[in-house]
Amino acid sequence: MEGYDDWLRQLDPIAPALEKKVAKQGNPGSQRDRLRTPTFKEIKGIEGLPALIESLEAERAGLYKILS
Repeated sequence: MEGYDDWLRQLDPIAPALEKKVAKQGNPGSQRDRLRTPTFKEIKGIEGLPALIESLEAERAGLYKILS
């Protein structure tokens, strides 16, 4: 089985290089999971949510009165 032994010998120098490359890359999802500051548009949208919720609740109450 000389072919298998040759294959193992050829694979051996490649394996440490692959391990280093994988270790260097790290977890690809880690950068996406980092906390980021919200944009100006997101902040303005969040500030407008209480008024939007209040108007939708009033509309729902009105619809419940019509249906009952």
